[in-house]
Amino acid sequence: MSARARRGGRRRDDSGAGSLEMVLIFPVLLVLILAIVQFGLWYEAEHAAIAAAQEGAQAARLYGSSATAGETAASGFLHQAAPTLIERPAVRVTRSATSAHASVTGFVESLVPGLHLHVSATSSAPVEAFQP
Repeated sequence: MSARARRGGRRRDDSGAGSLEMVLIFPVLLVLILAIVQFGLWYEAEHAAIAAAQEGAQAARLYGSSATAGETAASGFLHQAAPTLIERPAVRVTRSATSAHASVTGFVESLVPGLHLHVSATSSAPVEAFQP
């Protein structure tokens, strides 16, 4: 007679417990990894937007330049530095007699469904002027 039969009951078996734990933990772990990568994308997009705004303000502030030149410079920078990272980028550059102001806004490419992170950056610079 076996030890199991002598005890008079069935012994509980742990087989399959590891699979059940993986089924419960894997989705949480996957979402956590995607959230970390999404934060990294947002961080990179934020810095690309800041750099594009600075590029636009610097181009618009030059002597004899215009707001259109600043918008072209900022859009070109975004196209080269982060062509798909920022979705629906909006570049706005204004120039007055004393200052140039550039702003870049958009949304970060989303890896986590339903999460739409917004990026925004502004930069200002004094306009160069010829002093005779």
